[in-house]
Amino acid sequence: MNNTHCHEHPNKESTSTCHLCFKLLCGLCERYKDMEVFCHQCHIKKKRKNIFRKTLLIGLVISALALAAFWINKHGMPFQYKSLFQYGKYKQEIRDLEQYLEGESCDRPKSIKYVELLFKAGDYREAINKTNSINAKCGINDRLLWVSYSAHKKLSEYESAITVVSQIIANDKYDMDYWWWRGELYELTGKNSLAINDYRQAISLYPKMNSIPFKLSDLLEKEGKPCEAIFPIEQFVFFNPKHRDDIDVTERLSHLYSKDCAYVKGNDKAIIRFSSKSAGIRVTTQFNQKITGRFIFDTGASYVTISESFSLLLGIDLSTARTILVQTAGGIRTAKLAVVDEIELQGLQAKHVEIAIMKDGLIGDKQDGLLGLSFISRFNYTIDNNKHIITIEKKSAL
Repeated sequence: MNNTHCHEHPNKESTSTCHLCFKLLCGLCERYKDMEVFCHQCHIKKKRKNIFRKTLLIGLVISALALAAFWINKHGMPFQYKSLFQYGKYKQEIRDLEQYLEGESCDRPKSIKYVELLFKAGDYREAINKTNSINAKCGINDRLLWVSYSAHKKLSEYESAITVVSQIIANDKYDMDYWWWRGELYELTGKNSLAINDYRQAISLYPKMNSIPFKLSDLLEKEGKPCEAIFPIEQFVFFNPKHRDDIDVTERLSHLYSKDCAYVKGNDKAIIRFSSKSAGIRVTTQFNQKITGRFIFDTGASYVTISESFSLLLGIDLSTARTILVQTAGGIRTAKLAVVDEIELQGLQAKHVEIAIMKDGLIGDKQDGLLGLSFISRFNYTIDNNKHIITIEKKSAL
C-alpha cells in the first residue's frame, strides 16, 4: 500500500510533493517559489542558487560598465553617440564642419563655429568635450571657453563652470562680464562671500551696471551687512537717475535704511564754490576727525580714492586690505579696498565709508585723492554752472 503521509510528520496526510526531491509534504512543510512547491531543504537550495545567479549577473554588468568607461576615457566617445543626438536644422552644418576639422583641426574660426553649433543644438556635453580636445591640441581659446562655461551652466555643473570662468579671468581680468559670470556661479553654490567680491569687482570695472548692484545688495543683506548693502543701490541711482523714484528702488532703500542704517545717510549741508577755469573742483576733506587732505570732487570715481601715503597717515593696514581693479580716467588700475570711520566736508558727515587706496603718483601730485561716489552718493547735490556753485545736502526721508 502506497504511503500517503508527510515525510516529516508521519501522522499528517500529504497534500503535495517537492518539485525537486519528490518528498511527500503536508501543509506545514510546503514552501513556495515561482508557483512551485518545495520542501524546506530544497527551498533553501533554490534561493541560494538564485542569489548566486543574481550576484554573478550584477558582477558581469559592473565589469562591462568599467571596461566601457576605461575605453571611453582612453579613446573618447564612440561615433555612435552623436547619431543618438538629434541636431535638427544644425545637423548638416555640424556634419560638414566635423568632416572639415578632421583635416584642419586647428582652424580657429571653424572650430569656434562648430562648438557653438553643438551648443545651439543642445548637445552641451559634446560641446564641452570638443572644447577640451581642441584647446588641448591647438592651445587655449577664450571663445571656446565661453561655450564650455555656458554648457556646464546648462548642465548645472556649477563647480566645473567656476573652473572654466576662473581660467577666462586669468586670461583677461579687465572684462567686467567675466567677474559677474563667476559671481553668479558662486551665489548658486552658496559661496556668498566670494560672490560678493566678484560682484564688487564687476561694478568697479563698470559702475553703470544695472542688475548686478541689486544682486550685490541682496547678498550683503543676506550676510548680515544691510548698511553696506545701501551703497550699490545708491550708486545705481546715481548713474540711472530716471529710476530714482521706481517703487522697487525706493522700497529697497527704505527697507535697508530702516535696519539701523540711518547713520549711512550723510547729514548737514555744504556749498562748494569752484572756478570755471579750474581743471577740477578741489575741496578740503577731513578723515576720522583728525587727518585733513586735498581732494578733487569726482562723481566719475566709484570710491573715495586716496594715495598710499595718505592711508599711512590714517593708520590703515594695507597688508589685510583686499585688492580690486578700479576704472579711472587714466585706465584700469589696481587698488586696495578699506573702510574709514568718517569723512567730513564742510560739516557734511558720512560714516563707515568704503575707500580705494592707490599707489602714490597715480592720483596726481597736487591732491591726496578723489572724493568719489562712496561719499557723494550719501547726499543729494545740485550744480549751478552759472554761479559756479555745488550744493550738497542731506537726503530727504524715503
